[in-house]
Formats: sequence, C-alpha cells, structure tokens
Amino acid sequence: MVQQILEVKKEDDTSATKFWLESIERVLQQLQCSPVESLMCAVSLLKDEAYRWWTTLIQTVGPEQQTWEYFLVEFKKKYVGALYLEERRREFLYLRQGRLTVTEYEREFVRLSKYATEIVPTEEERCKRFEQGLHADIKMYLTAMHIRELLVLVEMAHSLERIKKKSKVESRRGSRRGAGARVSIKDNPLHRKQLARDRGNFSRQGSEGHLGRFRDLGRVQ
Repeated sequence: MVQQILEVKKEDDTSATKFWLESIERVLQQLQCSPVESLMCAVSLLKDEAYRWWTTLIQTVGPEQQTWEYFLVEFKKKYVGALYLEERRREFLYLRQGRLTVTEYEREFVRLSKYATEIVPTEEERCKRFEQGLHADIKMYLTAMHIRELLVLVEMAHSLERIKKKSKVESRRGSRRGAGARVSIKDNPLHRKQLARDRGNFSRQGSEGHLGRFRDLGRVQ
C-alpha cells in the first residue's frame, strides 16, 4: 500500500513533503504498524538527499534514540518548517470534540499531539488534555474517575458516547409515542389520566436506567 518514494530537492516546496509525511502516517496507522515497523517503512521510502540526511543523523545518536518518534521530530525540523509546526501546535492547543465523534476526536488528538510533545510530555498530561476537549457531559463523568491511561480513557469515552446516543434514541421514541397518544385522545378524554401516568413512568424508568449504567461504569473503574 505504501509506494510513495520521497526525493527531497532544495527547490521543493514544503507542501509536497508535508503531504508525503501525512500520507505515510495515515497509511501506517491504518495498517496498525508498530513504531519499529513504522520507522523501517518510512526510512525505506527515503531517497537520495533525504536518505543521506537520515543515515548521517543516526550516526550522532545511540540505537535507543533511533525511534519512530525521533524520526518524526527530526524530519519535521529538517523538511517541514517552523511555521507549519507552529500551526499544528496551535491546532492541538485549540482542539475540541465539537461535532466530532469520540473516534474522530481521538484520531485528530493523536495526529496533532505529535507536533506538541512538549505540551503533553507524559501519559498523564495526554489524558488531561484529551479530557479537556471532550463534550462537557462526557468529561464530567471521566474527570471524577481520574483515569491516567489514554487507551482506557478513550474506551470509557466511547462507552459514555454510546449511552448518550441510546438515551437520545429512547427520548425520541418516547416523544413520538407521546405525540401519537395526544392525537388519539382528542375525542376520548377518559384516557388523559392514563397517558399522564405513562409519561411519568417512562421518565422515571429512563432516568433510573441511565444512572444505573453510569454507576456500573464507575464500579468497573
């Protein structure tokens, strides 16, 4: 799947290099490559000046420093440019879930956090920043759980999002049932008391059910 060879020339615009790197990162992520596999794949696609730059660079550091993250940082310094890096950092600082799903938000968070390692240097800082950008109703429950593993935090956010969606569906169904009932009782006033009782039961069962789910999520943690 990865077939683009990078041949960097001095007169090249940085946009082509940025596109190449973003394409490579996206494909490697889709293939679920490990950091070691990602580094090997990216280096194998370098050519001429870009390849010579990397072989020269790794001579100055130990094998333990020759990682995928190190490659990304140094490559961006060399070929992408300070302005582009600053724009990505700014995007990360202002990243919020907004209209995104949790999955889409997580994808953007992971992509942009690579440009802001000094802002989120630890797993705990990454978790705090991820929480801050979530929808308020999801963030409220997660903050109380004090989760400090990003993978666990993301899974919990997914769970809460699913509960939110289910709650909305149930609410819409309840609204439609109520609307239908109102139409049917226009000529039958004797049914009004029963409708009121049904609405009350539905409301209580819905709220108790969702609170129970959140309590169950809390017990898992």
